Amino acid sequence: MTGFDRCLRRLAVWGSGHLSMWKFNSRVNIIDMPSPGSLIVCNHTSIWDFAHLLRALMPRYDERFLATGVQFDKSRLRGWLLTHAGVIRKNQGATDIKCVRELMSAVKDGGTPVVYAQGMTSFDGRPGWRALNGTGALAKLLRCDVYACVVHGGFMSSPRYVAKAKGRVDIEIKRLYTKEQVAGLKTDELQRGIDAALDFNDWDWQEHEKVPFKRIRLAKNVTKVLYKCPSCLREGGLKESRYEITCPACGFSCRRDDYGFFHGSDACPRRMDEWTDLEIASAREEISRPDFMLKEEMSAAYFRQDTKDKPVPLGAGTLTLSREGLKFTGAGGSREIPMEDFLFLVLDDIKAVMVNTQTGFYRFEFKNRRLMVKWFFCHRLIKAGENG
Repeated sequence: MTGFDRCLRRLAVWGSGHLSMWKFNSRVNIIDMPSPGSLIVCNHTSIWDFAHLLRALMPRYDERFLATGVQFDKSRLRGWLLTHAGVIRKNQGATDIKCVRELMSAVKDGGTPVVYAQGMTSFDGRPGWRALNGTGALAKLLRCDVYACVVHGGFMSSPRYVAKAKGRVDIEIKRLYTKEQVAGLKTDELQRGIDAALDFNDWDWQEHEKVPFKRIRLAKNVTKVLYKCPSCLREGGLKESRYEITCPACGFSCRRDDYGFFHGSDACPRRMDEWTDLEIASAREEISRPDFMLKEEMSAAYFRQDTKDKPVPLGAGTLTLSREGLKFTGAGGSREIPMEDFLFLVLDDIKAVMVNTQTGFYRFEFKNRRLMVKWFFCHRLIKAGENG
């Protein structure tokens, strides 16, 4: 590590840690302080989880975070800064051998790798995905102590769909396994233990803590996730005003209080996770049908992995999701992505879904963006069934 790298990392720690304190009112509970050369596995409540961990461990700067290739590729300057800050590139949604090797090297050098094992930020205050299957195997490969960092209130402070809403964030760090315990446990036992340790529900936490959050009353973009009317069950038709969600089809309406809970018509769920449970139950019924298929018009492009080649435009066409995988059909032909070739759909929360494979990634831009999260829920359910 060069002197410049050390200065950059210290600056990042100072800036991010104080951001967590000032913007999110974070509180820290360190039950066990991670030792150098250990692995820290974290839940993933929001894009600011890295700042909360840095705040908890200030003034340490030996953390080696993973970041998706999308973050590195946004600009050359950004990629250069991330590299010098010691961030390890991970191609989200795809197996990445190079990333694993860098993690092993980091542990050997006394660094502290930080892995957001759930793979993506939360959609509804709960894990966006279970701890990825290779997490237990990674702990075995690294042969080091394993710690868990669990953030509560992070989703409510900064949901995927809206700007920050200051309230409070609680950060807890504790040791899960010593390296001797890691050596003695089976991979699937480690996997189950990590998955259980990282489970969270911000609404259960809020029921107990009752923390008011600024601007959480605002309804802007909430219907990106809450796309189904709980009264008439119509999808993609909900409307937002500044503080109210309504359904023109049946007259349903609701508002949120300062704690994020919903109040309104009789059919209104009180909590966001309860609302998405209605959507997930409907999606589960849909994918159980023999003829299940989601279909949307969109444009697409293909990016080759680890090259500076320009993306290959696939033009306008139709994307379908079935239990077999994805298929894009356009004027230039069709592309099929079998279900086993990718882990999950990566949403940008604006208009596009990215799909990573071993050879490259696809970007699909929806014309109708109202049901993007439904695609994610359906795919997650299919993969959950596939994995037992």
